[in-house]
Amino acid sequence: MKPDAELVSIITEHENEIIWDKFTTDEAWAVGGAVREIFNNNYKPKDGSRVGIVVSITLFSGAILFQGSIGDGATPDNWNWVAGKTAIVRRYSRASFWVGRNTASKGPDAVERFKACSNFRVHGQLKIAPELDYAAHGGAVPIRLRGLDFTNPIGVIVVSGLAQDQDHQLVIDACRKVLGSQATSSVVV
Repeated sequence: MKPDAELVSIITEHENEIIWDKFTTDEAWAVGGAVREIFNNNYKPKDGSRVGIVVSITLFSGAILFQGSIGDGATPDNWNWVAGKTAIVRRYSRASFWVGRNTASKGPDAVERFKACSNFRVHGQLKIAPELDYAAHGGAVPIRLRGLDFTNPIGVIVVSGLAQDQDHQLVIDACRKVLGSQATSSVVV
């Protein structure tokens, strides 16, 4: 993975780039379809091994606009990660990957303070299920509308099942496809 400071900078670019004029079920289904297409073309193993993801697109009002599993290896635990990543975006109004990498860039003391104030239960670097209240791992990107304050996303697009940098980049690439963006910055090495 790239160095944390570089990742924070790239993720900030992504957050400033992915701004919607509107976000309805039409946009949600288009993003969900783009996630499926990009996963199948770029991430699904050609050797037949079981790899899968889940995708969830929800509004903070509680409306579920799109949810599904893609591939053969998605597990129920992926949905726990979706909930934890969603909680991070809802609490901090930032991409879950940004929160994790920004905290990590400040050193181990900052990570420990973050865990303590967020009620994390951890074993090494991995969270222990079912205590996934907050998961500061890549894959959840805020849904922001043009004209609204940056700190007020209306919802979240989440992918879980790949490495955290790939989860994040998959969401960004799907949004870019739907928005018609030509940007190419990537968190994946």
